[in-house]
Amino acid sequence: MSLNIIHTSDWHLGKKLFKYSRVKEQIQFLDFLQEAINSNKCDVLIISGDIFDTPYPPSDAISIYLKFLYEITTKHNVKVFIISGNHDSGRFLETQKPFFDSQGITIRGHLDIKSASDLIVQVENNKGVSCSITLLPYFRSSDILSIGRTLYPDLLKEDDISESILLILESLFKEIANISAPDSFNILMGHHLFAGYEASGSEQGLSLSGIDQLPLSLVRGLFQYIALGHIHKFKIIQKESPTIIYSGSPIPFRFSENEQKKLAFIRINSKTNFDFTTIDIPSFKKLITLNCAFEELLLELEKIKNDLPVSDDDHFLYADIKFKDPVMGIPEVIKNELKSFPIKLIGYQARYHDENRTLSKFDHNNEVKLLTPKELFESYYFDKHPDSELIPKELLSDFIENLDEYLSLTKEKGVRL
Repeated sequence: MSLNIIHTSDWHLGKKLFKYSRVKEQIQFLDFLQEAINSNKCDVLIISGDIFDTPYPPSDAISIYLKFLYEITTKHNVKVFIISGNHDSGRFLETQKPFFDSQGITIRGHLDIKSASDLIVQVENNKGVSCSITLLPYFRSSDILSIGRTLYPDLLKEDDISESILLILESLFKEIANISAPDSFNILMGHHLFAGYEASGSEQGLSLSGIDQLPLSLVRGLFQYIALGHIHKFKIIQKESPTIIYSGSPIPFRFSENEQKKLAFIRINSKTNFDFTTIDIPSFKKLITLNCAFEELLLELEKIKNDLPVSDDDHFLYADIKFKDPVMGIPEVIKNELKSFPIKLIGYQARYHDENRTLSKFDHNNEVKLLTPKELFESYYFDKHPDSELIPKELLSDFIENLDEYLSLTKEKGVRL
């Protein structure tokens, strides 16, 4: 009799690990998700942002996305709700709206609204169990202030943008709760940080003009379930009043992501009678980190070979080796030791005990010794654009964000930017 919902997010379709595609794993995940939808008699699928890794994704990523949505809505009669994340282009996602409308898919890629009701959709299954879903896509402070000028002009404070944003969101959420039926189970979809979670690595930087996290007081008593995206680790922020969950990414995108990946599964009987569990996502490809001294290298490689899961595809290996003295040809040694096993060395880093320096290599023999990463990027840019006086701010910001993700992956310390 329950209304069954699966909550997922942060697919990052099209994302690569260094130069290596993850599309095969992402297809495997979507096949698994379709089976989970079928076996759990799912009525609703919620996707809380970052469907793609870039605003304008590659064609293979778009293809598997549309194929998946077509199959689950035609084969399983599932209602799908999608919001844009900070990696998505909301306008691009909405270009498929005619297709979405015909397939029972609701998408909200932007916050151009004329009333609070524009964000709400009422859902009911064939057993008569219903819920109200509010779609709040990733937004910037300017989007909220625009809503304030349209709907709540009295709340704007020119001398305090942060307070204005909080007041506008508070009024918006209260109005949404008032619009919803009194006995409705209310769900809020979002792609921002809520109080109680600290971002790391490439997840940092989601700031609303001074508001690093949205306070829980904004949603308490108004919604029963908050379906969040943006954080790559499955995380329960609050178990009840309301239940707040980050579903996390379905596959690991960095070597530091070694936790079990999950889907959130919610069963709703009424506004006050519901429960949630998790569905474990299988590991389609392992990201293995080899971190040891040079003297232990062969022993550690043996351990990796003995523990390696059976697979029809190569697992990925990142090697971080410590030396007392420089030794050449280590990547070739590792590759030779593993040549009969389904594992590919895609990253290598050498560290020296007697020097505070690091030499990194990634599938090639280029050595970067004298320049910091930012200096190297600047040198490359000005070599390519000799007439430029400055690097575009957005381009430099994107580079630093990607560099931050790499540094968190390699656990690099003390790099001067």
